[in-house]
Amino acid sequence: MTRTGRFEGGASEPGAALAGELRLMRELSGKSLKELESLIFVSDSSLSRYLSGRLLPPWPVVVALCRLVRRDPGELLPLWDRARTPRPRTTRNNRLPFDVPDFTGRDDSVRLLLDGADGTVDAIDGMAGVGKTTLAVHVAHRLAERYPDGLLFLDLHGYTPGYEPLQPVRALRILLTGVGVPDAEMPQDERDEQAAVARWRAELAGRRVLVVLDNAAGAAQVLPLLPGAPGCRAIVTSRGRLIDLDGARNLSLDVLSEPEAAAMFASALGETGEREVGAEVVRLCGCLPLGIRLAAARLRHRPAWTLEHLAQLLRDEQRRLPTLETGQRGVAGAFGLSYRRMDAEGRRMFRLLALAPGAEIDRFAAASLAAVTLETADGLLAQLLDAHLLHQRRPDAYQFHDLLRDYARHTAVATDPAAQREAAMVRLLDYYVHVAVLAGAHLSTQIWRVEPPGCPSGPLPPITGTADALDWLDAEAANLAAAIRLAYESGRDRHASALSQIMIGYLQIRPGSAEIAEIVRIGLAAAQRLGDPVALARLHRSRGNLRTSAGDRGGARAELSRALEFARAAGDRQAEVVALHNIAFIDFANCDYAASLPVYEQAAALRRQYGEAGGNAMSIASLGYALAMLGRDREAAAHAREALLLSQEPDGRYPLTLCHCTLGLLALRADRLDEADEHFRHMLALTRETGHRAFEPHAHYRLATVQLRRGEQVTHLDFAEAAAAQAEGADNYILNLRGRVHLAAGHLGPAMDCYRESLDMAIARRNTYHEAFARRGIAAVLALTDPAAAPAQHAIARDLLAGLQIPETGLDP
Repeated sequence: MTRTGRFEGGASEPGAALAGELRLMRELSGKSLKELESLIFVSDSSLSRYLSGRLLPPWPVVVALCRLVRRDPGELLPLWDRARTPRPRTTRNNRLPFDVPDFTGRDDSVRLLLDGADGTVDAIDGMAGVGKTTLAVHVAHRLAERYPDGLLFLDLHGYTPGYEPLQPVRALRILLTGVGVPDAEMPQDERDEQAAVARWRAELAGRRVLVVLDNAAGAAQVLPLLPGAPGCRAIVTSRGRLIDLDGARNLSLDVLSEPEAAAMFASALGETGEREVGAEVVRLCGCLPLGIRLAAARLRHRPAWTLEHLAQLLRDEQRRLPTLETGQRGVAGAFGLSYRRMDAEGRRMFRLLALAPGAEIDRFAAASLAAVTLETADGLLAQLLDAHLLHQRRPDAYQFHDLLRDYARHTAVATDPAAQREAAMVRLLDYYVHVAVLAGAHLSTQIWRVEPPGCPSGPLPPITGTADALDWLDAEAANLAAAIRLAYESGRDRHASALSQIMIGYLQIRPGSAEIAEIVRIGLAAAQRLGDPVALARLHRSRGNLRTSAGDRGGARAELSRALEFARAAGDRQAEVVALHNIAFIDFANCDYAASLPVYEQAAALRRQYGEAGGNAMSIASLGYALAMLGRDREAAAHAREALLLSQEPDGRYPLTLCHCTLGLLALRADRLDEADEHFRHMLALTRETGHRAFEPHAHYRLATVQLRRGEQVTHLDFAEAAAAQAEGADNYILNLRGRVHLAAGHLGPAMDCYRESLDMAIARRNTYHEAFARRGIAAVLALTDPAAAPAQHAIARDLLAGLQIPETGLDP
């Protein structure tokens, strides 16, 4: 195209150019002088429709734009002339750093980056040392053949010790040098960013260049440096999330998986044949690539060291970070650059979060720890998250990488006085106790009421019902267990005792936790130091229950007897009733209902005497169930209905499940199947409402027995499998149920297998009741396969039940 308006090599006519002028003038009339100057030479606008292949707008449009902003177009003619003259392409200019020969893992990330099209901008972010630059350089080398006009690499010094982040104009001059622009033709005014941007993008017109912009401080530093040309591509790395790079493909890099980390460590040591070498070392390095390479370098350059010696150094939290340092490189130094980029409040929050005892912390706990508003905490946590000083596994909960936690703890000790750290720890413990008490108040009386020490220093999460309470306790259980240990070790016995009591009640609702024995031990030790008889009664009771579950009847009775003594000494009537209830449960749990009966009667009498002060009606409900199993149906029904009425009191939902179970069994025994079904469905609904997972498989078990009695040969499998799936490990009830299901379906071999497994388990556990149940099932199978052998099994079952004073009608229908 000439200056008179005719196009060179273009298909457009002057009329089309004029129409383009008019459209552009309407589109651009609101833009500033700087913006219009940029648009004259930059291709990422609507002007691109009129380009002739060298990313230059038609000259009439340039003139029209200059008139619009009242600027003489003549001063632009020299630049126009230079741009119209094609610069000879230089030979390929490869300025990439070298690609590590042992690049390991990251298969999905590499595949994603290799699949990117021309014109793509890929923004890779991640914590210090995670391998962002290594990944970008590795991919750039693999893309080399697609970009024959240049492979450029520029460290923007966003996080480089001793350097300020590279200013855009300075960065553009370096990039222009990389594509062959001599110094004499560089934009002369180092403050004129637009001119430098225009020249950079004009130089890339028609070329195929890959640009790696490494170590960016943020999106504002990167935006002027992006190529813009359709045949070019950019890969950007930064420790911060580059969410302001519109249109970019964002890739947040996590640490390596354990197999990838082990492979990297083995390769760095030259032991490529052993993929699992140093598994503990890489775990102690948090699977962070920088840490793994530094650990390997340490081992290579210390001939006297063994792998075990290195692991021993890394196990010591005080020596871990110094061990991961070699010369000018170190994990702590890399983290320090990210930390120092935060403002003072962000740095304070970072240090305080390291004091939290659990693996993660939520926004409410963080606000209490730092004594700030929830809104302020949200802002600070977001900053730390965007800087990759924290990460998330679930919404509103934040975690440290293990090595970052070490760095934060060291920094906190070096920066914050001990009194300030102590005050923050107490604020956090106060918060945990108050929210735990709030959650416990919405659950059954299995959660003891405690008086929380201190007062919360921040907002508490909204807990308005059972579902909220269980959700919070489920999410925070590990943090609360860690808080109990911290409180005890730091001499905060009131916090340790209160949290222990609440957690023990919760873990009885959510069984199966390995933490409960340790929590009981710590809570009991804290209560002993306090000399608190109420807490001692409760915690001895919990230890007795643990021994009951372990089959240690003697140990259980001793612990529960102590609980009863402390309850009476404290005048705690509810604890007295509960202690008696648990003493009875020692025999009840082993199905020796006759032995449990007198103690249950004593507990039930006290409950009636004390009224609400005696706690819920669980002892009366348990008495009703024991009577039902002993075949005393009329008495059982009376006690179950009494407990049902008493359980309408606050917090009475827990014994309601047992009441409905008892009444359902009695109805099933009398062939009132619809009534039995209704009671068992109430039982199931209550277990779900109260969160008592231990009861839910048994509710399904009872419903399955109803359907078996109805002869439903297909649908009963749903309840049976649900019961089996929800049971904690092997269970006699579930094995016997499966045997009955198989027997009803005519699968005699599987039925016999289930009954024999149940028999072996019952004998091992010395549970006479379940042994009788299993033998009766075996007799039922033998009646169809070996009729002569069946009576012997029936006789053994009958004798076993007689020893327990249970009539055959007492067996589950």
